[in-house]
Amino acid sequence: MKYLTTENLVIGHKKDLCKIDELAIESGEILHIKGRNGSGKSTLLKTLLGEISKRSGNFKWHLRAKEISYLPQSGFLSTNFNFTLEEILELYEVPNDISSILSDELKNRLWINASGGEKQLTLILSRISQHTKLLILDEPLNHLDAESRKLIEELLLTLMHKSADFSILIVSHLEIDLELREFEL
Repeated sequence: MKYLTTENLVIGHKKDLCKIDELAIESGEILHIKGRNGSGKSTLLKTLLGEISKRSGNFKWHLRAKEISYLPQSGFLSTNFNFTLEEILELYEVPNDISSILSDELKNRLWINASGGEKQLTLILSRISQHTKLLILDEPLNHLDAESRKLIEELLLTLMHKSADFSILIVSHLEIDLELREFEL
């Protein structure tokens, strides 16, 4: 089943940035939208999510809004709050089968003591609800070392194995060490 289809979609802010002739994401796949910095990757996501108007062309979601979860590009907050990673997932009401991906050691770690990769892992998990069929991640591997990138890639693989109709759309200028389909912008 297709979750998203586009046709001659032109994106940009005040002027045309790029044209996407045809793009689709299917259930059960990881799609990596790849391109150099400034190529329009984040603009494409913001257009598809309704934050920016399309310049021309069409796109259609074949999912309900509550089935799409989005984690925007982020630098890590230096917030010094004293929540454990598990408490953060509880605040977001992440289903138990998803939050159980975290080891007991990580669940009990305070946010302020977590590494960048552990924080990113928690942020990704915080976006998954019982309804999520498509997880959209904007530059989820930025600012992470090789060990943390591997941690995130393993998480994404685990999430893909949890449900046959779960899909992930990743926007990144980095190489991703997973079986996926690439779309170059």
